[in-house]
Amino acid sequence: MNSPTESISDATTVYLAGRQRNVRAKRLIDLVVVLSTAPVWLSLVGMLWLLVKLSDPYAPALCWEERTGRLGRPFKMARIRTTSQDCAAVRDQRVTGIGAVLRSTHLDEMPQLFNVLAGSMSLVGPRPSTTARLEHRRCWWRGRLDAVPGLTDLGQLQRSGVGSFDERARCDIAYIRSQSPLGDVKLILATIAQWLSPDSTRSSRMP
Repeated sequence: MNSPTESISDATTVYLAGRQRNVRAKRLIDLVVVLSTAPVWLSLVGMLWLLVKLSDPYAPALCWEERTGRLGRPFKMARIRTTSQDCAAVRDQRVTGIGAVLRSTHLDEMPQLFNVLAGSMSLVGPRPSTTARLEHRRCWWRGRLDAVPGLTDLGQLQRSGVGSFDERARCDIAYIRSQSPLGDVKLILATIAQWLSPDSTRSSRMP
C-alpha cells in the first residue's frame, strides 16, 4: 500500500504529464490552423498593410509593441497601425478613420498570427498585457501569466463583454485551469462565429 506521500507524488506526476500533453496538442492545433489558412490571412495582412501605408506613406503600417508573455517574459507583438502617430505612442487617442474600422473589426490584430507561428502567442489564451499594466495590478492577477497569451479568450466571447480587468483575469484563470485541446477548438469556432455575426458583441480591448 502506497504511503500518502507516494500517492501525492504519483498524482502530481500524472497531472504534470497530462498538462504537458495538452501543451503539445495546443501547439499542434495552432500550427495546423495557422499554416493551413496562411494563403488567406497572409493576403489579408498584405492588403491591410498596403491600405494603411497608402493612407500615410511616411509612417510604419506594421507595429511591434512590447507585451508580457508566459511567465512574465517580454515579447514583441505585431499589430497594424491604427493611430495617426508612430507605433511607440501606445496611449495616443488620435485614431485614424481606417484605424477605427480596423479596431472595431479586430483586423488590426491579424498580424499576431506571426506571433502564433513564432510560439510567443497562441490562438487561444489570455490577451497579452503591457508590463506597466501588470505592475499596477493585484498579485493574483499574475496567475494569467501561467499560459501563453492568445488572440482570443473567454472574456472576448462573453455576451456582455468584460467591464474590468478583474473580470478578464477571472475568465483567464478559469480558462487556464480547465484548458484542453477540445476546449480550444470550441473557443476558436465560437470566435469565428461571433466575428462573422452581424450583431457581434465581442469585447473590444483589454480593459
